[in-house]
Amino acid sequence: MEEYDFNISIVGLGVIGGSFAYKLKKLDIKNVWGIDKSRETLFKAKKNNMIDEGFTEPEYPLSNSDVVVLAIYPHDTAAFMSKHMSILKPGTIVMDTSGIKRGIVKEVQTFIRKDIEYIGGHPMAGNEGKGVDAASETLFDGANFLLTPSSINSEAHIQKIETLLKAVGFGKISRVSPEKHDRIIGYTSQMPHLIAASLINCNEEKDVLRFTGNSFGEFTRIAKMNAPLWAQLIMENRDHLMPLMDAFMNEMDEIRKALSSQDIERLKTIFNTCTKKKEEMK
Repeated sequence: MEEYDFNISIVGLGVIGGSFAYKLKKLDIKNVWGIDKSRETLFKAKKNNMIDEGFTEPEYPLSNSDVVVLAIYPHDTAAFMSKHMSILKPGTIVMDTSGIKRGIVKEVQTFIRKDIEYIGGHPMAGNEGKGVDAASETLFDGANFLLTPSSINSEAHIQKIETLLKAVGFGKISRVSPEKHDRIIGYTSQMPHLIAASLINCNEEKDVLRFTGNSFGEFTRIAKMNAPLWAQLIMENRDHLMPLMDAFMNEMDEIRKALSSQDIERLKTIFNTCTKKKEEMK
């Protein structure tokens, strides 16, 4: 198809980058190139037909790409762009996939060339795996995607990225500010990870699994996480997370007070309130 007559480089072939590679390779794109520090990762990606070619040195693919997808850790994203900004060809669109946006967007805006477009992005999908082996052809199917474009982005380039995202399977694609992204993601993504981690870490029982149902498995799945990645995400969003943690602990304290006073009516009220709020989210 003519609309995909361009080259794409994916930097970082982990869960997100690898899943992008799987989907993009199935489109009629001229070239899908993978860039990664690990030769083993690139070998696996090429063997599994996720990429056309793999590179440990990014100069050739970056200088010949029309679109670059950055799927690397938050602390590495802006630094990678800054280091290789001079070799990008004019008109290149660069999209990152980090789960935190304000710091990256602010830093990138200090050095971005006028003939390069950077658009922040965040796929609302993932799994508890790590590396290219955990990439999936179906990870993005029907998932939400958040874009944080700026006023300097052209509408045509934003729409080009949105078209590409729909083609790889994303359902609803929304445009939000970096500030709103980080504030709400703190609640919908990062807080659940912190709560799941705390629930697992507070357990001292050894014989647990025989007593679990679907709810425990679904809730604690995310407690198995990529620690270096999530530590960066959580730390960078601490100004939003700490008030959320205070609010959560206040809610737990209300439940504790109801239990301590054996006030079952108060407990019912708490549960009815959360039921109503959950229904209103639909």
